Amino acid sequence: GAVHNSYERYDPPKCHPETRAAVIEMILSWANNRQRTSSIMWLHGPAGAGKSAIAQTAAEKSEKAKTLCATFFFSRNASKRNTADHLIATIVHQLIRVIPQLEQPVMDAVEKNSAVFSLSLHLQIHRLIVDPILSLMKGNIWSEDSPQLVIIDGLDECNNSDIQKLILTEISETLNTYHIPLCFLVSSRPEQAIREFFNTGRIQKTSTRLALDDSFDPQKDIETFLHSKFTEIRETHELRCSFASDWPSDSAIRTILNRSSGQFIYASLVMKY
Repeated sequence: GAVHNSYERYDPPKCHPETRAAVIEMILSWANNRQRTSSIMWLHGPAGAGKSAIAQTAAEKSEKAKTLCATFFFSRNASKRNTADHLIATIVHQLIRVIPQLEQPVMDAVEKNSAVFSLSLHLQIHRLIVDPILSLMKGNIWSEDSPQLVIIDGLDECNNSDIQKLILTEISETLNTYHIPLCFLVSSRPEQAIREFFNTGRIQKTSTRLALDDSFDPQKDIETFLHSKFTEIRETHELRCSFASDWPSDSAIRTILNRSSGQFIYASLVMKY
């Protein structure tokens, strides 16, 4: 249920066409740059800013371009998606599907210790991700064209702030120590534990931050979204014949736009209503 194309998440939030183009482009350019200087990108913003929609759209575009390794969408309201218990297993399962050569070394690790999925996060990452990938690299089996992007969305919805920080620490130390060819897009609200992690000196130098703030002009994207949705209503609503030719008025759209205050969730809920 945590994967981007899971039926459990139907209909997942995603970016409306022609919106969030600059943000998506920055994410995909970073992920596709094999000479990148950072292996973790933190996409952050307040509730309703559209982080999950951006992560979903980035996942779909990356999957189509065959650059996506795995996704995990946390959810505080789903019992199996608000903890880290299934995080590594879910990521490894997807890694095997996109890089079939990993299946045998992963299966070897599981057969060697059938309790591996109940071990610490540190040991799970090492035995199920690091060791298998390093074995392929040492045997010259790893392809330089292999997918690299792993997306973890809604980390703040993991129900323990200490675990949130542990996830980030283990991922960061793994990437910095072993230089395995993976990169992680992590999206969350800028909550204290996560903010503290990314504010530490070494992490600041080895990670990239992407803030969903006014620099990306969300109001313009929201206006595009509103016009598109109102056009859809005018074309499909059962009472469309009774609509005035100038409905909705420019002032009505401006009112919704102003009330959204840059938060896509407000505009989206208004249009659904």
